[in-house]
Amino acid sequence: MSLIPYKRDSAIAKTRDSWRRFDRDFDQLFQLFNGEPFESNADYAPSLDVKETKDAYMVQADLPGVNKKDIQVRVENGILTLAGSRKAEHEEESRDKTWHRVERSWGSYTRAVRLGDGVDAAKVSAEYKDGVLTVTVPKKEETLGRIVEVK
Repeated sequence: MSLIPYKRDSAIAKTRDSWRRFDRDFDQLFQLFNGEPFESNADYAPSLDVKETKDAYMVQADLPGVNKKDIQVRVENGILTLAGSRKAEHEEESRDKTWHRVERSWGSYTRAVRLGDGVDAAKVSAEYKDGVLTVTVPKKEETLGRIVEVK
């Protein structure tokens, strides 16, 4: 079997990797200032998207290749924590496999997002579909605000 050479040492790839490291380090710096936990030397850290609507926060995490039973979701003191692990396939014992390249990340991960005290932890829902975890964290009704009629 011959492989097409993989050139990761190009200037574009190096720049992209440098920016990813800078972005990760910058995020960790702000997490430190906010008192949020983070995994500083994680080999595998899923990417997150966080959006806020009028009624809830929605967090989406890319978790391809992760089994649903290996995902833990917790909301405590206004912090949403996603934790779990992704198995390394190349470590499987097998006589009929020869690994030529291993580039996909694996390992344990912990990601935490501070949402604030105005969330309703009892009504959190999570759905895992096609490698994407979607967690919806509703806001408490008293924090939603209301319009007051002026008389």
